[in-house]
Amino acid sequence: MPIKPPTHFNAIARNEWHRIIGLLKSRGLFDELRMASIEGYCTHYARFVTAEKNLAKATDQGEIDRWLAISGTASRKVRDFSRDLGIPIAVQARGPKAETKAEPTAETHEKRMLREVGDALAGWSPVQ
Repeated sequence: MPIKPPTHFNAIARNEWHRIIGLLKSRGLFDELRMASIEGYCTHYARFVTAEKNLAKATDQGEIDRWLAISGTASRKVRDFSRDLGIPIAVQARGPKAETKAEPTAETHEKRMLREVGDALAGWSPVQ
């Protein structure tokens, strides 16, 4: 029976909840003591994705700065919770918009983060 995500989660956090618990279980890294870290990870992952999506649509510098700050904080929290869960992950906050080349989309960042978590879990086994 699937473990239900917290009721306050948005769709992004709920989807990540199911995905990360499935990955942790398949690698033997899941246990009930990690629930708070999983909740924190999913909460901040959803904030990161939301910030990146809003950043991609931002037009004025104040709005850009606001979403960059939220994205940066959320990505650091995702990295911290990933460490707590035994998942090494490199999540980096996006820098200022480049003038000369196209910016990656928020979806690109989300896909990269998902791939990095999956790749990190692929090589890990439970600590004995």
